[in-house]
Amino acid sequence: MDYRITSLQQEIDTLKSGGGPEVIVTTEERASELEKGLEKTKPINNYKGSAGFKEGLKRMGRVIYEYGYRVTLARFRSLHPDSEVKEDPFTVWPEDDSVLMERQ
Repeated sequence: MDYRITSLQQEIDTLKSGGGPEVIVTTEERASELEKGLEKTKPINNYKGSAGFKEGLKRMGRVIYEYGYRVTLARFRSLHPDSEVKEDPFTVWPEDDSVLMERQ
């Protein structure tokens, strides 16, 4: 974000130094448009920094991981029908229910 702001400020400075009043007016219009664009991105950046967004990403990663596991397990069982897999890592065990989990 800081890189984008500095690059936009450099763009404005080069445009201002390059000409007369028309260029300055055009540059100021462009600067106001860019500032409005930056204002629109602030809520998005705030949301992406929130704990809810990060938890959602973790949950999605977990779902994708579990799905991949199940696909791999189905492939394994189709290729090796006589083999056995001892336990499903996604099964909820009664002893796991009593463990308190910290939440960030």
